[in-house]
Amino acid sequence: MRIGIDARLYRAERTGIGSYTAHLIQSFARLAREEEFLLFTDEPVPLPGPNFSNPVIRVKKRILWTLLFLPFMLRTNRVDLFHGTANFELPPFAPCRLVSTVHDLIPLHFPEL
Repeated sequence: MRIGIDARLYRAERTGIGSYTAHLIQSFARLAREEEFLLFTDEPVPLPGPNFSNPVIRVKKRILWTLLFLPFMLRTNRVDLFHGTANFELPPFAPCRLVSTVHDLIPLHFPEL
């Protein structure tokens, strides 16, 4: 299976979502050696293992990266499953199955805050 991961925050300072993404990728490197992982980023990142690659989408505008360029790259790279690690940022017209990690629901439960 070819699994794509939104790894834009993988290289960021390791707090919050960047830390979560780093731990997720490191765990996959240790445990899921049969799968192929594609770390989609806007800048190159170090690869944690031989079953990882790093398609780079050099677009800094998040909305363009997610809505326009990512779906094309998912199709081009024949991704079976894409994991969005940054809350609700998923491409609406993805050519594959999607998984999203939602890190915080406080704004939905307490909108006044």
